[in-house]
Amino acid sequence: LAEGESLNAEVSQRTGKTRPPDHLTESNLIALMERNGIGTDASIATHINNIIERRYVNLGAGRRLIPTDLGVCFVQGLKAIDSELVRPLVRGHVEKQLDLIARGDAAKEAVVEHIKHSFRSKFDFFVGHIGRMDALFENRFSPLASSGKPFTRCGRTNRILRLVASRPPRLYNPFTEEVLKLPDGGECKQYKGLECPICSYELCLYKLGGSDSKSSRSYPLCPGCYNFPPFKDDAAESTGAQSTAAADGGGGPGSARRAAMCLRCPMPEIHPIIAKLRICACPETEAEGGVLMLDPAGGPGNWRVISTRSSLIFYLPKSVISAKVLDREDDDGCRLLSLEFHKDQTPLEGGATKHVASLLNDELLEGMITASHGSTSMRRRGGGRGGGRGRGRGRGRGKRMTEAEMKMSFYGF
Repeated sequence: LAEGESLNAEVSQRTGKTRPPDHLTESNLIALMERNGIGTDASIATHINNIIERRYVNLGAGRRLIPTDLGVCFVQGLKAIDSELVRPLVRGHVEKQLDLIARGDAAKEAVVEHIKHSFRSKFDFFVGHIGRMDALFENRFSPLASSGKPFTRCGRTNRILRLVASRPPRLYNPFTEEVLKLPDGGECKQYKGLECPICSYELCLYKLGGSDSKSSRSYPLCPGCYNFPPFKDDAAESTGAQSTAAADGGGGPGSARRAAMCLRCPMPEIHPIIAKLRICACPETEAEGGVLMLDPAGGPGNWRVISTRSSLIFYLPKSVISAKVLDREDDDGCRLLSLEFHKDQTPLEGGATKHVASLLNDELLEGMITASHGSTSMRRRGGGRGGGRGRGRGRGRGKRMTEAEMKMSFYGF
């Protein structure tokens, strides 16, 4: 077509649905095996008979091979540990090595030793990560698969993930047979149906501190990013343990720190769901990258600011019924808070209820904020507006702060 040329066309619309491809027939499978160099004329029939006898597939109408739950789960488990085991590459490579012997291009002993070494390495790796297979079979064939609580939505399949609360806690996708690990040491709860801006997984809350609401703290958690870290530095540190990648039953690349219980924020501070709530650097864990953030589980009379890497908590006045972190900052680089007080308990002049405050330097909040660290709590004291000198640089780094250090490093004198 030339620019400006018109075209007469009829457009129609029809409704339809996509359909999955049919199951392979025996002849389809034989053709694929031959194309990928798997088996010989004498062994192909034996291979097919083996997967039928082992109940990995059932033989259906038209001699179609229909995968069983056992077969699907077994393949998913192999894939979670070593994806090469479910691809034609490995078996095809072995067949090519045997052809070298048949043509006289390679010595039998050398080929056998090479194949033994390759499979020994794969076997050792498989055994070292067998927990991934165990977790998958447990979720698929134990009562947990049917009793798991519908919890959050998968960002890749849009299917509902089921929460298996028994330790280790995990999410199970019955549609893909995928198991996603959750941090151990706290409690995971549903959270407003919000989605992760990175991977579209539905967010949940990770709560630490037990049943004591005063000492508890909650962090937003993305199951997708926790299992498959999107940030290079986070993957290296493995701040969030991966799901099906861990040797004790998870799966996904680069898992570490699995054995320790997660007693801090399970997400990296640069993740958008944490950065949105970030206020300033944490006075005692700033050197590690810790920050202070607004607790997303707060509410009227129970708003608090928590540390991502320690149990440090700052309680806002009980008269605060609403709190929000603004994009604006004070002179110390601390993001401002938009606070709303109860109309019958407001400390503002003239009965006003709304106030924009700096957590570090605000005359109104002076003496109204309580700090807590485990069993230690104290009232904030200081010199009023302008009394704070930054965000705790040089005091209490990397160690638990004393009461005096907490006051000095956070508010200054």
